[in-house]
Order: sequence, then C-alpha cells, then structure tokens
Amino acid sequence: KKQTEPFEWYQNYSAIRHFFTNTYLSHTPELLPPQREQKVLIIGCGNSQLSEEMKKDGFGCVTSIDFSRVVIQQMQNKYGPNSNYDVADVKKLPYPDNSFGVIVCKGTMDSILCGSGSLNDIRSTMLECSRVLNNYGALVIITYGPPVDRMVYIEDEVFGWSIDVHTVPKQRIIGSDAYETMNSSKDHYVYICRKGDHKLPSNRSLETKQAE
Repeated sequence: KKQTEPFEWYQNYSAIRHFFTNTYLSHTPELLPPQREQKVLIIGCGNSQLSEEMKKDGFGCVTSIDFSRVVIQQMQNKYGPNSNYDVADVKKLPYPDNSFGVIVCKGTMDSILCGSGSLNDIRSTMLECSRVLNNYGALVIITYGPPVDRMVYIEDEVFGWSIDVHTVPKQRIIGSDAYETMNSSKDHYVYICRKGDHKLPSNRSLETKQAE
C-alpha cells in the first residue's frame, strides 16, 4: 500500500495535538490565553508541515525557524513571504525576552546531540528557549530519547521550568519497520517544560505517562 501523504518524522500533528492544549501546557491552564492568542515558535522546522497544521488548528501566531536558508526559502515560496518562516540559530534566537507562550522542539534536540560540540549547543539552546518563553510559557520537546538520556540536558533550576514526561507510540512507515532504525523503543517521548509551574508547591517527582 502506497503512502498517500507526506511522512512526518517524530509524529504527525494529529497524534500530538493534545499536548498543545492548555491542560497539558500548564497545571494552571486558566492563566493561559486562548489558543488563537498563543504565540508559538517552532525551532528547527525543516520542511515539516507542523507550522501550517497548527495554524489550521487555530493557533493565531506561529513562527518557524531553521538554520538552513535553502529550507526557509522553500517554505516561503510554498506558503508565501508573510508565512513567518525565518532563518535563525537556535543557540542565539533573534527575539526579545518573554516573546512566546509555546516553543516546539520536534526532533531538533536529537539533531543537535548528533553534532560536534553538542553539550554546549544543547545548553545554549535550552537557555535561549527559557529566555524567550514568557512567564507561563512551555517548551514541548518531541524526541526518541528516554528520560535517562534526556533529563540531564533539560532539568536545571536555571531554566526555570518544571517537567512532565509523556510517551506516544511511534508511527510506522507503511510496509516498513523504519521506526526501529533509531533505537528499539516503540515510543517517542514528549517532554513538557513549563515555566511558572516551577513556582508552585511540588515534590519535583517525574512520571512517564502513557499518552491517551
């Protein structure tokens, strides 16, 4: 059977959209603006359709960045010059403090960790994400790395967030076992790093939750 739509690595939007509802983004969802007023930043967007899917789903302002000028030009040509696709470095984001309510890191962490200087680069990226998130914002990381391999990079008081961990079953390429190529896990991991929540009373315990 032939795949009838473009394949999205690290999940189609339909499989992860619930993670972008206010209930998941905050333990105090009543403090968050409605979806149409949320300012979203997608880092390392590539040619994924995620940005456009989120816009169609009602997010009013979605900005997408990638370091590749070629990719950004392709996306601008496809969706128009005012479609908010920018060339930018995740280690030095060109935005003021407190600019966004949601940041999406879909596969980008894994890509950074495959490069040279990855430890410094991932820390710089997390610091920049923390800086441009507003006081009740959330960073949503989708990765194939389990907590034992990822918490060391994202759990630090200086980032100013609390963390919840969820799992979602990997999608399979039709007629293929391609999800086996990264590692043996059948799941992707979703880390929701919430600013604001870290100020609430908490025992800081982490639980990996199976996404419903």
